Amino acid sequence: MRLSSRLMVGWLCFATLMVAHAAEEDLFSSLTAALRDDIASLQRRSTGDSATTNRLTQERSALFILERACAANLTPAQQSLQQLLASNLPPPLANEVNMALQSIQNLRVQQAQKLDKKTADALTRAKDVVLKASRASELDAFLIELRQLMDVSEPFQLPGCYPQSALKRLRDAAGFLQKWQNYLWAIENGKFDTGIKVLTDLDKTEQNALDIPRSEILARVRSSEEKDKAQADGYVTSTLQSIGSLDDLASALMRLRSHSAYQSLAVSNAVNGLDAICKSYLAFKAGVATTLPPTYWQTGGTNLIVTRLRAELLLLVLPRILGTEQTDPPNSNETVETYLIRMRATAIAQRNFELLSRTLSAAKEISSSISGPGQSLIAQDDISFLAWREGQNAERANRFSEATLAYRRALNSATPAIPVEFIAERLDAIEKEHPDEFRRAGETGRGYYYGQIIPRAYETPSGLTVPAVSPRPTPLRTPTPTASPMP
Repeated sequence: MRLSSRLMVGWLCFATLMVAHAAEEDLFSSLTAALRDDIASLQRRSTGDSATTNRLTQERSALFILERACAANLTPAQQSLQQLLASNLPPPLANEVNMALQSIQNLRVQQAQKLDKKTADALTRAKDVVLKASRASELDAFLIELRQLMDVSEPFQLPGCYPQSALKRLRDAAGFLQKWQNYLWAIENGKFDTGIKVLTDLDKTEQNALDIPRSEILARVRSSEEKDKAQADGYVTSTLQSIGSLDDLASALMRLRSHSAYQSLAVSNAVNGLDAICKSYLAFKAGVATTLPPTYWQTGGTNLIVTRLRAELLLLVLPRILGTEQTDPPNSNETVETYLIRMRATAIAQRNFELLSRTLSAAKEISSSISGPGQSLIAQDDISFLAWREGQNAERANRFSEATLAYRRALNSATPAIPVEFIAERLDAIEKEHPDEFRRAGETGRGYYYGQIIPRAYETPSGLTVPAVSPRPTPLRTPTPTASPMP
């Protein structure tokens, strides 16, 4: 029946002590007898001089130590004998002391050789177990064994007796084994990031006491990174899927930030996107004015849940931006795009140019913020509306020549946002009521290329502004014979 490694080490320690004790009796029996004889001789012929007194004191002290010497630690006996040699001993006694010192040294070497072999065997077995272990508890017995070997080998750390590096190797091996146990514990408990840190620290260690191949450590780091990523992705996915509405955002963000997975780039992007939505939503609920900056649309990557929540928030804030919270909110089945299209059609049908202005401005800001400056999908609508509004303002200022030129520019870039019929009505009215200004505008604009308008879509998006309170709904107005009302 095989004994466990722990019992084997204990048996080794006991056997070593017994052998040492038996050898010690042989070592010191002759010397202690010689010391007793010399002490008795000194006492008989003592004259009280200091040299004799000092020698007598040292011999008594050495005899006391030798009689109580511990086989597991012969250092006190060795040191006492070395001090005794420094005194003026008679040659026969000095010879006995030298023989005892040599015997101590020989005994230490024998014990150290046995421990050295046992240490080498233990480290070899420890390496084998480290590579095969899958649970931290599998390393407990070997840690105990290495610590016991350190305790047994400690007394033999003397120059010329037992290599100083042997005990250091035991300590390094125990330290390595303990860190590897930490790594296994972390992996067992799903703390892959902690396991990766432990392995990274071990890889940086110059002295690998168990001679574990570096490639083995790197392979385990790679495996742990893959598991950590899978765990992070799974946690993020489950957390995001728990978000049923905008009201669930705050608690989901708190869970994501408290999780170690928040350190990964993918999770960080998702958190940043959700954070931007959450802040805007809380400001909206509190009735506080806020702005959805261009970066609002660029955070969160392509995460579908972040995109859905962003659209959900837009459908909440757009009625406040357009001033239609009380009169015309989104229908239950409408998307952001279909709502804006419907609001544009409503504004055109009602000739509500304030609503049309806000609708086009919001659509342009959303489109250019997502696609980038110059990429707005409604750039032509915006150009046409700018020229139309310029004509409206010029009419209010009774500058009908400038109004005529502006309307002609709007006519040149007309889109469904500003139907041709609207523009034709205004041009006909100015020609009929202010023929001179209309004719002068024709002369001024002769040869003028009406397409030379720089679209605002090429400006850097400034962000979608959500007002603190919803503007009052704009009354339905019909253009006067002179000009359509504008804010």
